[in-house]
Amino acid sequence: MKRSKSLEERAREMKAKVAAKAIQVPKHLMTEELKIKRLRVLRKRMGLSQVDMARLLKMSYNHYHKFEAGQCPVPLAYVELAQEKYRRFSNAERQERFRQRQEEQAGKPAPVPTAVDPAIRTRVVVLYAKGLTEPEIARELALRPEIVDLCLLNVQD
Repeated sequence: MKRSKSLEERAREMKAKVAAKAIQVPKHLMTEELKIKRLRVLRKRMGLSQVDMARLLKMSYNHYHKFEAGQCPVPLAYVELAQEKYRRFSNAERQERFRQRQEEQAGKPAPVPTAVDPAIRTRVVVLYAKGLTEPEIARELALRPEIVDLCLLNVQD
């Protein structure tokens, strides 16, 4: 006889799936494990070392290392601060790359469009939310990288 999963088992599975995708989680569901994974994923997405992430959060490297190693509890305020820094970092980085590509394209016959079809933008945002990188999205949808950047300019992670 197949045993149905208890609510606790389902909650654990849901939390594990959420942690794997590193998406927003309600504060009341944020466990220590999820906080640690979220910090690590944000740090890696920004391409920072633990030392750089510690500087960004205005703390010592040893203290940050203990967070990621699970040796001390992670205050929710640090996770929220890291998420805010990531939003600002990723939007600024995307805008800079978009500006650079526009400058590179100056004088070339195929200018970068200033508007994108909403259906394409939605598909790009969904793939990005699933964890695909920008080059992977461009290949998947057969789009130029500039178009993907334009679609993701003001996306909140």
